[in-house]
Amino acid sequence: MKRIFLTGASALALLAAPALASNSQSSVTQSNSRNKATVDQTGTTTGGRSTITQSDDDNEATVTQSDDGTGSRPVQSSTIDQS
Repeated sequence: MKRIFLTGASALALLAAPALASNSQSSVTQSNSRNKATVDQTGTTTGGRSTITQSDDDNEATVTQSDDGTGSRPVQSSTIDQS
């Protein structure tokens, strides 16, 4: 019986975690040539932040950030560094 209770409590904690998250963050680091990175984020109340760092040549990066439609205006920011 104790094992069932602990499993149930763990499952409940996993279900509650996304509801507590208030922002969206991503970080991508790539080296060598011909890398591609694509990040799609939907901003929550506090917005989203994305950072992509790529080194060497012939790299491609795309970041798409959108509003989650809740009525608040999230602050979205992205940084792409290619060297």
